[in-house]
Amino acid sequence: MKTALLVLFCAPAFGQNSYNSPRTPDGQPDLQGVWDFRTITPLERSEELGTKAFFTAEEAAKYEQEENRRQNRDLIDPKQGGSQYPPGGVVPYNEFWYDRGNKVAGTKPTSLIVDPADGRLPPRTPEGQKRAEARAVASRNDQLGHPLADSWEDRPLQERCLMGFNAGPPMIRAPTTIMCNCFRLLDML
Repeated sequence: MKTALLVLFCAPAFGQNSYNSPRTPDGQPDLQGVWDFRTITPLERSEELGTKAFFTAEEAAKYEQEENRRQNRDLIDPKQGGSQYPPGGVVPYNEFWYDRGNKVAGTKPTSLIVDPADGRLPPRTPEGQKRAEARAVASRNDQLGHPLADSWEDRPLQERCLMGFNAGPPMIRAPTTIMCNCFRLLDML
């Protein structure tokens, strides 16, 4: 009898979908608004985590503490170096300029990549590797001031602050500029 009552009282909840996603006047999904994607959740899962998809609350707190300390530019001694900065070098920006977020994403994932199950980018195909190498050569020629950069118009958009590091696709987290304002015209987002 107790089982039957439980099923009877729970039955109305099954199959209900009370959420209706917002729509524009022309019926398209409404993604308009300011989107904030600050997080210290890494794009790729570290290999030692294997297929572990989520942190426990304790693991997430420990990861946040360690990662925030590791990324804190104010803790780097220029004389000793640290992170990607060599000893005796200059640490170009201090923490004032960074707004990368200090928490893992809400569900505490171990990476932003969820498929494949190892949370890592799959290896490139041979054709993809060739294209990446060609882009790297073009980038060295175009962006490092070689002969193709004869004027300001030849400088890359990132160097002229017209496009950020995370302009995408895909839009991924970056140290700064981690919010975007989406708006919709009738035929484009």
